[in-house]
Amino acid sequence: MNLRDYLSRKGKAPKGKPKGWLYFCHLDVSTGTLWAGDPNIADATDGCVVEVPSGKYVVEGIGKTFNAARLVSKLRARLECIENPVVGDAVGDTGTDSAMIGICDIKAFEAACGPDSGEEVQEAIESQTGTGFGIVTIEKFPGAVMPFVPTGSDGSGPVFALISDGKCVGIELSFMEEDDGADTSTLFGHVMESEVAGGDPLTDILLRRVKVFGAETDNLIRKIKDLCCHSELQEWWTQEIGASKDRALVLRKARTKYDELVKRARANGWEIR
Repeated sequence: MNLRDYLSRKGKAPKGKPKGWLYFCHLDVSTGTLWAGDPNIADATDGCVVEVPSGKYVVEGIGKTFNAARLVSKLRARLECIENPVVGDAVGDTGTDSAMIGICDIKAFEAACGPDSGEEVQEAIESQTGTGFGIVTIEKFPGAVMPFVPTGSDGSGPVFALISDGKCVGIELSFMEEDDGADTSTLFGHVMESEVAGGDPLTDILLRRVKVFGAETDNLIRKIKDLCCHSELQEWWTQEIGASKDRALVLRKARTKYDELVKRARANGWEIR
C-alpha cells in the first residue's frame, strides 16, 4: 500500500502502530531549495526553506488512523539515492492554517508561476486542496508542483534535517505522536485527539465523524468541505454558524452553501454527482 491509497481508503488500514514509511510521490528539486508550509500559501517568506542537493526526491509519510479519519503522523522528502537518512537537528519552523502541509522546490515553483500570474495560481491551489491530500499541478505553469498531505490540525512545529555523510539530504516533519497510547496530541501546536468530542462541532463532524446536527446536515457539511478550501470553510462557519445549536438554521445554511458551491464547481467544468 502507498500513502495515496491509504489516505483515499483504497486499502484497509493496518492495525496497531504504523508500519513504516509509505511512498507518496517523486519530486524534482532542480534549484536545491526544499520548502515546507501551508499549501495555500506557497511563498518562500512563509514556511521553511532548506538548502539541499539538487535532484529527484522521494516524498513519503507514515499514516495514522483516528476514528474514521486517516491522517499523516510524519512526512519526509529524501534524496532518492539515500534510502536511510538520519534525522538531524531542527533547521527551521513551519505551520499551517489549513490542516495540510505541502512540500515543493519553492524557487522552481515561484519561477514557474512568475509575478504576473495574479489570482490564477491561488485559485488553482484552492481548487485542488479540497480533498486534503494530493499533488498541486497548474496546467499553465508546469514547473509548479506541490504534493501535500493532511496533518490532523492547524498549528506550527519544527522542520528537521535528514542527514547522510554529514550533509542535509532532505527534511522531515512530525505532526503527531505515533504511539497508540493516551497521549496523541499533535506536535504541531494544537491538541486534536486528546480533546473530548463536543469541544468543536466542525472537528467532530469532519474528523471524529461524530453526529452533531443530524445525518443530513453533517453530510452536507462534509460535502461542503470537499468543494472549497479550508479557509473558505472556516470563514463560512464563523460567519454563518458560529456557536449556533439550532439544527434547522444550520441545515438551511448548509443547503444554501452547498448549492452555491455546486453551481460554482459546475461553472468551472467540474462534474458533481
